[in-house]
Formats: sequence, C-alpha cells, structure tokens
Amino acid sequence: MKVTQKGQITIPKSFRDRYGLAHNTEVAFRAVQEGVLVYPVVSTRQQDFKRSLKRVRGIADQKIRTDDIMRMTRSDAARSDAARSDAE
Repeated sequence: MKVTQKGQITIPKSFRDRYGLAHNTEVAFRAVQEGVLVYPVVSTRQQDFKRSLKRVRGIADQKIRTDDIMRMTRSDAARSDAARSDAE
C-alpha cells in the first residue's frame, strides 16, 4: 500500500468493516511506538448518549416486557392525540 501524492491511503475493506469505519466516518490519528494509530472519532453527542445509558443501565425495578412497554407508550400517545384533537 502506498500513500498518494495528496497523502491519502486506502484502508482495506476488512479493516473498515472490523473497526466500523463506514463512509464519512471521522477518524483521528495518534502516534504510537509501532507507528500511527487510526481510530474513529466518537462525537460528543454519541459520548453523552453512551454515558446516559451507562448511568441508567440496570436500574429498572420492575420486570416488564418490551411488548408491554410499547403497548403502554402507544396508548399514552393515542390519549395525548385525542386530547389535542378535543382542544382544537
């Protein structure tokens, strides 16, 4: 593999797939003892979301199935929609 005149390289598909380097993924570079490390940059928004999930993970105090949650959510949304329609 060679670096082009513009300083570009082609990352082999197997590496892109393995490390989640999809089209338009922002990457960063870090100098390491062995050479250069290329890694995907996680956006602040993604980091905040991941932190939020870690904070609430495992705190549910009731065992409830996903289907039940979806049913409750949908019925709440239907009631809200009906209330808005009545107000208009």
